Amino acid sequence: MILLVSYHKPQDLVRDFDEQLRRGGLLARVAAPEGLELYSDVELRLRAAEGEFTLKGQLVQMFPGVGVAVTFDPAQLETLAAVVERLRAAGEAEGPDPEHEIIGPESAPRERLQPVRSAAAPPPRAVASGTGDRIQQALKGTRDERAAILRDMNSKAVHQYVLRNPGLQLDEVTAMAKNATFSSEFLNAIAERQEWASRPEIALALVRNPKTPIPVAVRLLASVSANDLRQLAKDGHTRAPIQQAARKRLAGTG
Repeated sequence: MILLVSYHKPQDLVRDFDEQLRRGGLLARVAAPEGLELYSDVELRLRAAEGEFTLKGQLVQMFPGVGVAVTFDPAQLETLAAVVERLRAAGEAEGPDPEHEIIGPESAPRERLQPVRSAAAPPPRAVASGTGDRIQQALKGTRDERAAILRDMNSKAVHQYVLRNPGLQLDEVTAMAKNATFSSEFLNAIAERQEWASRPEIALALVRNPKTPIPVAVRLLASVSANDLRQLAKDGHTRAPIQQAARKRLAGTG
């Protein structure tokens, strides 16, 4: 999916950078296409008078009537950050608000969504500011609060505490297992939980994730279904050691 955000006023780009982008995420005010799944790959294009900036990320949350939340590695922001610093002195300018849209073959019909700060459809509560507060929110927070913690790439050390939240659901764990923006350590922590690693859908997600350590992925093949093993064995995108291990397991020698 390709998300395009067009900025007509420099202060709008500066504001989004300070409030969202520098934290590794953006809430795009678009209606999600039918069938779109969490943690799908997203290409986020930010268009301004100074040029167009492309960020590779993933979809992490969908809010009906509000938009979709995208996360990405903030390391991609180096060029954009330099532009934003120059724009800080530009001052206020006249022009329309930013336009958010999906482009390409997956585009859904455009519709007018509520502003991000609309009282009628508020976004999830912001991630707490202090480390101790963030840990408590990770351990005890709601589904939306857990998602907010995981979107915050500046709080990677707190991510692991989400895995200890008693309200965590299997679909959330599966989505996390698919997410290549998480660290290898985080994915390994998921794999170490037997109640998750034994689930075929979670095991497969971890096996396919390029950030999952090879030895961990090979071990998880024991929980992958025979049909998925066959796919892994012949899929050219499967990492070579995993592909070989899948073939051995199918042949009964692994």
